[in-house]
Amino acid sequence: MIAGMTTGQAADKISYQDIARRLPGPEQGFRSRTFVVTTLDGKKHKGKELKVESDSLRVIHQNNTRDDLPKDQVAKVKVSTKSKFYRIVGYSAVAPVALAWPLCSSGDKRIGRRVPCLVVHTVLFSPVLAFTVASAPFCVYADAVTLFTPPKSYEIVQQATP
Repeated sequence: MIAGMTTGQAADKISYQDIARRLPGPEQGFRSRTFVVTTLDGKKHKGKELKVESDSLRVIHQNNTRDDLPKDQVAKVKVSTKSKFYRIVGYSAVAPVALAWPLCSSGDKRIGRRVPCLVVHTVLFSPVLAFTVASAPFCVYADAVTLFTPPKSYEIVQQATP
């Protein structure tokens, strides 16, 4: 039944100028989503971030390379929100060590001398881990829900230039 609900989604027809208004998120760039931009020649550009500019659409890939696509070549934009919450758990789990590292990296550069310092400071910053423990189940649940959410498709209608 769920598979039937997620198939057959028609693409909304919008103009290039409406992309920024239709996509929720910051004005500078859209993150925490997966984007697939299809050009008029059928080539697909998949990325982790999308930046809408007046004359081009910038697709930033997982390896931080980018494609700048002229606005008159963009045919379709597909937006998926799958697995966008897991990053919160990862970042907050690493936070205590990341906070302790600068405090322990000055002075003696030998790792053997840094370990006790890192242990002590990581324990001091460990209340941050309480956030990780408390938020992890909700993030996993939210990511599970997004697995059943179909990607949103936008077909870009090219406007005739006089």
